[in-house]
Amino acid sequence: MDRRILKTRKAIYEAFDNLLAKYDYSKISIQDIIDEANVGRSTFYGHFETKDDLLSSRCKDLFEHIFNPDLNEEAHCFIDSSSVKNKIVHILTHLLEHKDLIKGILSSE
Repeated sequence: MDRRILKTRKAIYEAFDNLLAKYDYSKISIQDIIDEANVGRSTFYGHFETKDDLLSSRCKDLFEHIFNPDLNEEAHCFIDSSSVKNKIVHILTHLLEHKDLIKGILSSE
């Protein structure tokens, strides 16, 4: 994926994460997201069809990473990916790191 696309997507994700930490999903509008991300409406719609599409994409990215069988993340010292303990620690570490996001995701419709 192009670096500009990744940068824009990251800005939208971060804005969405910040808003989910403060407000219920149902209270967040696309206008809130684009204002927080500092992107245009057409840019948002170039990446996502709807707010639900953004939520789905965010969940997919987060959970695909959390449950990825390759745990070679030096930041978390998960060297032995075959260890069940390391897999559980990896999952719990990311859930803790993203607790506000997870709470927002789980409380959405």
